[in-house]
Amino acid sequence: MKSLKFQYLVALSTLALQGLAVNAQDTLSSAGKEIEFEYSTSILTTSQSIETAARNHFRYLFGVFEASEFILEQEEKFDVSGSRLNAMGSPLLPINVVIQSVRAQSSNSILKYTASGKMIIAKEFAEAWLKQGFVDILLPYDVDKVESMEQTCGNKDFMGDFWDSYNPYTDNKNCTVLATPEYSQLVRFKITADESKKNPKLHDHPFKKVLGNNGNGEDLNIYYITDFMKKPSRDDIAAVNFFEIIEHLKNEHAFLVETQKGRVVDANHRLTMLARMSSPLNSNEFINVRLKTLLTKAKLTNKQYLRFYKEALEQGDIIIYAGHDGFGTRTNLKKIADSLVNKPKHPENKHQIFWFDACRTYPFYMDMYQSLAPGSSASIIVNATTVTSGATSYVHSYFFDALFSGEAELTWKSLLDNMEERITYADDEESALEGDTGLFSVKP
Repeated sequence: MKSLKFQYLVALSTLALQGLAVNAQDTLSSAGKEIEFEYSTSILTTSQSIETAARNHFRYLFGVFEASEFILEQEEKFDVSGSRLNAMGSPLLPINVVIQSVRAQSSNSILKYTASGKMIIAKEFAEAWLKQGFVDILLPYDVDKVESMEQTCGNKDFMGDFWDSYNPYTDNKNCTVLATPEYSQLVRFKITADESKKNPKLHDHPFKKVLGNNGNGEDLNIYYITDFMKKPSRDDIAAVNFFEIIEHLKNEHAFLVETQKGRVVDANHRLTMLARMSSPLNSNEFINVRLKTLLTKAKLTNKQYLRFYKEALEQGDIIIYAGHDGFGTRTNLKKIADSLVNKPKHPENKHQIFWFDACRTYPFYMDMYQSLAPGSSASIIVNATTVTSGATSYVHSYFFDALFSGEAELTWKSLLDNMEERITYADDEESALEGDTGLFSVKP
């Protein structure tokens, strides 16, 4: 797994603990801090939809947060360590937008708007911004001029729109024009603490509630979906990771393969595995852990993927998705339902754990998977920045190890700290985080 070491440097993850006698807005994060923001700005746009223009304008913040030059600037300004960050965080969508004024200028409109909401930021920077009370960030002024630079300054390796690689802090001589007033302007973000954080017991919340009486008798049903990074191939980095996880479960937790369908190149490779083990809640009892896995191209046009995901929603206790998410689309509940003839029937009176290990799932899934049916609840693990599935064999194996351990009182906080520490200080010198940073966390 040495070749995968770099991948999770980009992971800044959070886990929202909602529906478990916890304030629905509480978010626990080991490496990040959720803060509130508000700003006002003006933009020049030709868009016919004023509110859409404002909301799309805000998205350029994703590019700024991934700009290494911006991270370095903030690191030097506040004398904090962030050089290992591949991105400093992510905003929560949707944001609140209020249109202040619209003024015509030739064929353009000058739109003034105010926006507010939440974001999760790497802890050192969040605390520095809170102490200062604000942060100044370059965002586009003339949106059309900025967009005209996409071919020159866009990230050719990234599938997203230009706002996702917008970087007015770059020292690329062909792109420094982005920082000029004709293209971009400095916007002051007022930063305040998230006052919704009222639950002092959040750190002590039990991780293994899903292992109790959850409507499945002795069975614990886990659904594990891996999306190919590029194309169906056994050499694809996601496929390599997938089979490393399978081997880990066989060797460390005595899983046996019950059924296997499809070849890797078919893009719908399925495995059903079963293990019978002592209950992590009671060493005198046993549980049957049934793990269903799918290695696939996770698209809404893939009927096999849709059927598998529907089954996971209906029967799963733990559902893990690792791969691309298409900016909140691949595991979007409405889009999944709209793509199926028979809509998912969500189980009542059941607790589920969802882990969306895809690029920037924090903005989309904090609330979407809550209260799916009467009496239901969920713990939701999300990422706050771009990730790849290339290093999940480091991370997911720790999750499974903790899940199947005999420590019945394991809390989300101790789980996160333990995973982070084991990854950071692994015996292998080429471990995922190379030794001295605690940035990666699967945060509750």
